[in-house]
Amino acid sequence: QHHQHIVCNQSIFKSVLKFAQTNGFAVTLRFYDSNYDDLQGFVVALDEDILTVEEVDTYGRPDGISDSDTADEHNYKLLKEM
Repeated sequence: QHHQHIVCNQSIFKSVLKFAQTNGFAVTLRFYDSNYDDLQGFVVALDEDILTVEEVDTYGRPDGISDSDTADEHNYKLLKEM
């Protein structure tokens, strides 16, 4: 599976997360310096600078809650499947 990196600004980044939260879509976030899917699950909350995700494992089972700082969108890669 090949991914293309998309550059986006803070408002687009947060808009995509808010859209996923509103519609119950799962998200996969990858930190910019990582080659792994670091957060995978459902957006529970999106505050000013904190994203809370109810994580799921590979099989879709609950796998805990994680908080992440969204103040700097350059810490993340937005991926598009090719």
